[in-house]
Amino acid sequence: MPTPSGTTFDVKWTRLPVRARPHRNPLADNDDEHPDCPDDAAASLASAFPGTPIPAAASSPLSLTHRQEDDTLFVDIGCAFAGMLIHLAPIFPSARMLGLEIRSKVVEFSQRRIEELRAAASDPTAAAAAHGFRNIWVEQLNVMKYGARYFPRSSIDKLFFCYPDPHWKRKNVRRRIVSPTLVHEYAFWLKDDGLVYTVSDVPELAQWMCECLDGCPLFERVVTTTSASAVAAPARDTPRLQLPEEFLKTYLAGERGARSSAAQENELLKWVVTSSEDAERAKRKGITPTYSVHRRIHRRPLTEQ
Repeated sequence: MPTPSGTTFDVKWTRLPVRARPHRNPLADNDDEHPDCPDDAAASLASAFPGTPIPAAASSPLSLTHRQEDDTLFVDIGCAFAGMLIHLAPIFPSARMLGLEIRSKVVEFSQRRIEELRAAASDPTAAAAAHGFRNIWVEQLNVMKYGARYFPRSSIDKLFFCYPDPHWKRKNVRRRIVSPTLVHEYAFWLKDDGLVYTVSDVPELAQWMCECLDGCPLFERVVTTTSASAVAAPARDTPRLQLPEEFLKTYLAGERGARSSAAQENELLKWVVTSSEDAERAKRKGITPTYSVHRRIHRRPLTEQ
């Protein structure tokens, strides 16, 4: 399947490309490596985005030593094989996109996949030479347990939760990556006007994630849908997935949206819903995904609180 940039790769797998567990208990004890603080995470990512511009005062994408407003960071939690990030890379070439996945074998495969795409784009005549997939990377992290050690306050522009594990059993609901408790942590990481995207092919889980974000006073809902027509035939020239025009007008006038356009934001929403490997699986099964978008409301100065 051709990417938007012209590079060819196959995302329509009928089986997983590596032998890996489909699920992993995020609450179990394990010996995975993890950073002790955001500066340690920044040091580990110092070479993850080669050739991408970093603000003059910055030492790395997550460093606390520079003003986070000068950088654009997208984070896909539970990114699996990085299919969505690969589609988004040419749409936002100046944004860094970090995928976090808990399964080590999946992370290793995704990193090799990105390195191969970078090598293929190293030819100056390649269609992807402009960005070369140097603005995306994947790391292993148990976000539920160690996310607070990875991201400082107000460091993320967009946060994605695409087709997460539903954890059906009542005793396992606490393992869900979106919960009434965790949404407050996500609000801490997001910048003002930062966006949270949730997508699922399980209606009950989609409703749960939306209700968790609705219940947090730090978020306001932008859009949610279950319309089958909204995700049918996602042709690139006639996108069906669109954010409300009234919201886009306000968002693009602010600091977050000033770096993008309405076309880019709608294109992003379309690929978030339709481009991951799980989205391809849902499409083969004829399942219509449900998505929602929430905005992080502005922080008030301490003098006003």
